[in-house]
Amino acid sequence: MKKAAIFTAGIIIFTILAGFNYLLWDNMAKKEKLNESELIKSENLQSIQSLIDTLNDKDDTIRSIREARDALQNEINTFDEILASKNAELNDKDAQLQDIYEEINNHYLIIDALKQAVGSTYFINFLTVNWAIPISAQTLSTPFLYQDSKIVLGETTDESYSTFRQQFENVVNIEVTNADKVESTKSDVNQLEYLEFKVQLNITLAKNEEGLPVEDENFVEGVNVFFFTFKYDTTKSTWLITSMK
Repeated sequence: MKKAAIFTAGIIIFTILAGFNYLLWDNMAKKEKLNESELIKSENLQSIQSLIDTLNDKDDTIRSIREARDALQNEINTFDEILASKNAELNDKDAQLQDIYEEINNHYLIIDALKQAVGSTYFINFLTVNWAIPISAQTLSTPFLYQDSKIVLGETTDESYSTFRQQFENVVNIEVTNADKVESTKSDVNQLEYLEFKVQLNITLAKNEEGLPVEDENFVEGVNVFFFTFKYDTTKSTWLITSMK
């Protein structure tokens, strides 16, 4: 009986120890699984955070790209507005140029019509009335008005008039005796408004103490031949003498 009790007690103690060991092992296993789960959870959280950071970076990149796109679109819109404005200005300039071309064309048509309408007799009378008679009377301000002084002399008005007076200071009388039109061989459009005549002048010079004509660097006593070039001034509605040589 005593042995049976001891055996039974031993079995009970073994069973208790075995159960305790199992519970201890099971608890350790659960702790390891829990630790593994925590580690996996931590790694997953890091991965999720990394993914979130990546998505945020992509959002920032997308936002930057959109802002750059919007800025570029604004620049394009501004450029389109400037281009439209410039095109409008160019159209206005083209219209202005067209008006100028038409005005120039009309100008040359008027000049050409005038050139066809006038001839030798007209310019003999023109020079006689507006140039020769006033010079003979030493009323030089009148013929000076018919000089295109800027072209002829290239000087200021005061200097031009002074030079003009000196040019005729020894002239007592001028008579326009003949004028022949010179046909231009120049094709330059700038020459279309000019008209040239070969003019014959009969000039009387002042006399010296011996009663002889004074020497003059521009004229001689008697017949003088000059080539006159005329240009019609539409603002003054008259012909001007642009050169005399």
